[in-house]
Amino acid sequence: MSLLDHFSLLDELIQVIYQGSARFVIISTLDHSRKDPSWRIRLGLAREGRWWQGRWTEDDVLQVTGNKSSPDVLEAFGDRLAGAVTKGDLRVDGYEPRAANEELKLVIGSTARKPLYMSLNRMSPEDAAQFAADQFLAIALQARSHGCQIYPSTYAPSTPAIPERTTPRKRRTPSKRTRAASVTESSASDAEALPFRKKEALRVKGHRKNRTEAIAELAERLPSHLQVYEAPSVKHIRQAIVHIDEQTAHIGRLENESIQSRAAQAQFAFESRDLRSRNETLMGENKYLRCVIVEKDQRIGQLEGGQAWR
Repeated sequence: MSLLDHFSLLDELIQVIYQGSARFVIISTLDHSRKDPSWRIRLGLAREGRWWQGRWTEDDVLQVTGNKSSPDVLEAFGDRLAGAVTKGDLRVDGYEPRAANEELKLVIGSTARKPLYMSLNRMSPEDAAQFAADQFLAIALQARSHGCQIYPSTYAPSTPAIPERTTPRKRRTPSKRTRAASVTESSASDAEALPFRKKEALRVKGHRKNRTEAIAELAERLPSHLQVYEAPSVKHIRQAIVHIDEQTAHIGRLENESIQSRAAQAQFAFESRDLRSRNETLMGENKYLRCVIVEKDQRIGQLEGGQAWR
């Protein structure tokens, strides 16, 4: 298990930083590679298209929290960082308009008593373009589930994208008699399909209403730090998954603590039995020594009496 698994709330976050006339966009992701896991930040400057990037490795996190930090401490630290991003408690230091700005510093928790800093290095134009293209690809893949719209309606039904024909078919021009027959047949089929379409529309409307109510109820049951959207939407489903993962991890920690507690209790019972056994042994030795002392006292009394008679 990686140390950064406690930072799940920092994955796939995006925020805007307004600083003077400049507008920055910040994207937070987690890199779960086995060799070098890290928390990555990309910072983009609007209207100019320049990007900077920085990261924290596990060693960087331990320098802040301590080498012997417990899972609860790491999780609380991750929640603090995620709260700073979602609340916009961020600042960019070292930026100068019309300058190269090869290195910047991201201030995390700018209003806190002890803010944190992450160094950011400017990305090359090729790397910046590749990263931007990857982000647009992710947006396009997500848009396919809601009619290929970038900004879908909150309660709009999900509709798959309609594939286009690459080679259109040639259509024959029907005769007047064929057109008249087809019009008559289509009118009859439309009249027959009208009740079905009405039922289908009512079913879709009811399904949409039930889904909206279910998402609203789901959003209300989420903890406050996961309610990052103003209106209930399907985005809360991912927040619910994060919440389930948090609760699963919390249950796992409680189970481990319970196992450790039972092991400590068994060890305590064993030590208690051992102490009782030693106590009984010492009490027996004490009783024996008392008997020996009484016998010695009697012998001394007899010797003293014999000397006095002489």
